[in-house]
Amino acid sequence: MKSNYKKLFSLKKGTLISLFCGAFIMSATAIVALKEKFHSKTLVNFSNFFFPTAIILGIAGFLYIGVKYQKAEKPDELYRELETKSTAYAGYALLLAIWFIGWFMILWGNSRHNEVFHIKGSDVINLGLFLWGFHYFIKSIIFLVLDRTPKSEEDE
Repeated sequence: MKSNYKKLFSLKKGTLISLFCGAFIMSATAIVALKEKFHSKTLVNFSNFFFPTAIILGIAGFLYIGVKYQKAEKPDELYRELETKSTAYAGYALLLAIWFIGWFMILWGNSRHNEVFHIKGSDVINLGLFLWGFHYFIKSIIFLVLDRTPKSEEDE
């Protein structure tokens, strides 16, 4: 008789999925912003292929996870502590990224001898989406770095 047991979905796999979602949000936002800026036929063709493919792969991935795994692991105290640390560090990285963007805009404006920028609402939305994806991406990387086992403990 075949067992109906499904494996638990590990928290590390959930963090990897969050990492890929953040990377997808950043890349999709960059493609949309470049398409709006340059009106390139190549970018239009690429986005016509990229977005439907990404949506189909995302739905297939969620269905695969739902079929293969029964439920997620319950987070323990160490997971919560690392999650809190990685969220805080990601917040610092996000503030640092905003600071760099501001300095880039100041220096670019000075090099053009024109410090006035014309920013549309879609530019603000794209920047917000990009920073949202950046936050997920950085948070996941920091969590995975904090969660790794040191070399001295692996050898034992």
